[in-house]
Amino acid sequence: MPAQVVFPQYRNELGTTNYPFAAAANLTSQDGFTIAQGTILDASLYPIGVSQQLYISLVKVASDLITFSFSDAETPNLATASFPTASPPALLDVFDALGRPAGILVSEPNLLAAFSTWAPGSHKFLLGTTEFVASCVIPTPQTGLRAVVAPDGTLLTGDVWLVGQNGVVVRQDTDGAIRFDAVGEPLFLRQECHPTPGGQNLFTTPNFLQTINDCPPDQYGNWNLTPGANAVTEPILRIYPANGQLVLTLVGPASGGA
Repeated sequence: MPAQVVFPQYRNELGTTNYPFAAAANLTSQDGFTIAQGTILDASLYPIGVSQQLYISLVKVASDLITFSFSDAETPNLATASFPTASPPALLDVFDALGRPAGILVSEPNLLAAFSTWAPGSHKFLLGTTEFVASCVIPTPQTGLRAVVAPDGTLLTGDVWLVGQNGVVVRQDTDGAIRFDAVGEPLFLRQECHPTPGGQNLFTTPNFLQTINDCPPDQYGNWNLTPGANAVTEPILRIYPANGQLVLTLVGPASGGA
């Protein structure tokens, strides 16, 4: 009596079914090439913008590369997946047109190698022939901000920090939107006081007082006022600010002094 296989291996269990394609899918291209049943064992697909009825719309066979294209009932070329003809993988990553992850296909190297026997060229499929079952497709509406493209063409996804500088204020509005306010920077020239190497000093501190008794200030715009020699222990000169001005006064000796 043959032994009963209670828990068959996952890949062997699905190899004789149409999954992950719909039961009615015949997996045959318009020019007569057929994807053998069990070539694709499982799939999880979530390209941005997919709404319903995702399917393989094209298999492009080249001498060194094989490419799958994915479309849905409304949008063509939502995503692609490629692998080298000489070294097919077991797990095939899917990416959208901007290079973002859009899913994965589960197979075996020897199964994907069968595509290398197809005639070179582009083999097109109709929707009903390679439609994936609903459980393999995660609807991903094309709403909101999904990526930022830098000036050099680099695509930024995930956590992106926006920092306001030089008079630009970045904040989150009450409705959750990101708001930019260009308020200006009244002291923007002062910020250039210490320029970077190779830059230039765009700000010079103004010196409103030019001379005292025809005596100019030092290189920093300062005057050092000293009443007598440095050896005087109790100078009588007092200098203090008052109402935006400098007040200079002389004080006499203490009470009872000569």
